[in-house]
Amino acid sequence: MTSIATTMNISTNPIQEKNEYKIKNMVSLTTPLNIHNIYKQVLLMRENATTQNEITETITNLTFLMNKSMEYKTYELAGSIMEQLGYLLLQENRRDEAIGILEQLNYTHCLGRNIICYDNQINQIATKNNNIVHVYQNIISNDSILNQLKMAFHQNSPYWTEHNYPCGYFSYSHPISTTTTTTTTTTTRNDDKKNHLIEQFANYIQDIISIKFPKVKTAKVVEWWAHRRPHCHSHQMHFDSDNEGIGTVRNPICSTVFYLTPKGIGGPTLVTTQTLQSQTLAKNGWLIFPNENSLGVFDGKYLHGVIPGKGVTNVANRGSKNGVDTSSSLPPRRITLMIAFWDSIEIRSNNAKPGASRMFPSPTTITSSDGGDDGKYTWPTLLKPVNQQLFTDMYEKYDVSKEEVPMIQVAGPIWEPLIDNNRNNKEGGSSGPMPRYDDCFQYPVM
Repeated sequence: MTSIATTMNISTNPIQEKNEYKIKNMVSLTTPLNIHNIYKQVLLMRENATTQNEITETITNLTFLMNKSMEYKTYELAGSIMEQLGYLLLQENRRDEAIGILEQLNYTHCLGRNIICYDNQINQIATKNNNIVHVYQNIISNDSILNQLKMAFHQNSPYWTEHNYPCGYFSYSHPISTTTTTTTTTTTRNDDKKNHLIEQFANYIQDIISIKFPKVKTAKVVEWWAHRRPHCHSHQMHFDSDNEGIGTVRNPICSTVFYLTPKGIGGPTLVTTQTLQSQTLAKNGWLIFPNENSLGVFDGKYLHGVIPGKGVTNVANRGSKNGVDTSSSLPPRRITLMIAFWDSIEIRSNNAKPGASRMFPSPTTITSSDGGDDGKYTWPTLLKPVNQQLFTDMYEKYDVSKEEVPMIQVAGPIWEPLIDNNRNNKEGGSSGPMPRYDDCFQYPVM
């Protein structure tokens, strides 16, 4: 990849042919529109980078575009470029340069250096002694079930195209029956009436996680959604809430993240001790590192998000394996399935556009602009239920204590004040009054 400060000729098909990403033969930059178009190409270069040299060149290109956008007084574009550049510099341990940029955007805090550079945490002591977040490996021991889930959500699945993903938030919900005995509350399975694989999987993990989250036994509704993200993308820090917090914020009993792709694709999930009622920034947090067939579980009231992947992924698309087609013209994506357990949540009609907590669609009644040949959703057919005995057998064999993974607690502050960073203060950051949400730099939106 050639520096943008020379000359350029941008490919019209950057995803299909990676070599065409190269910027060359640039004659001049004469309009803000040119800068904006080139900026989009540079973001694609970062998204699909396979070498450290390409990341270094991305920093050079963003620096050039930042200066040009400021020269043309396109300040909104300049701000977006500065956020991208600032975070890349933080990832590369060039903090003084990054903080100089972020202060110009009026940020007062940023995430701690051991979160942004999460590979610093690998050698930290891991324990199981916390009441907020837990991780379990080898969740699904039946290959046919695991492969069915991987096929349903692999990066070329119609699940993504038929929802026009990436798009606004959408999820699906279904009820879970419970029955109360004289001594305890147990879940009624109605094994012969499962409508789809997600419902079966949710019941299965509900039993597993109830050891550490006993209240989940009382859940009446399950809500689920999925994401497919490039290695360097993120998800902003947030609290899980009904309908994205519209009207009022209500949190689930607990939230889970099931990782469907191998380690090395995408950054970790960060779960902190900060709640909506907190008067100060979080002082503690844990990192859940993505790993295929592992499950992260945490109390849904705590602030959490996805940290952008650092550097480049060393995982290639693997083609067909165990009957699952994972080949793609795109670089590998971080694919996750989230399931939240609720005391109660409204299950909304699915006749409108995809949105929060919709009924599970029937492929014969719900239309999609990008669906099958007849305009119908096709992805639900990928989630047909399996013989319930397969889940029963897995549960009987699953050793929860053996498969729980020790958690790595973040070393150092979760948030660091920028002014103290400039003074090389590595200890503070979580004390003092609560800053505004928008004053805390997390990571740029890709």
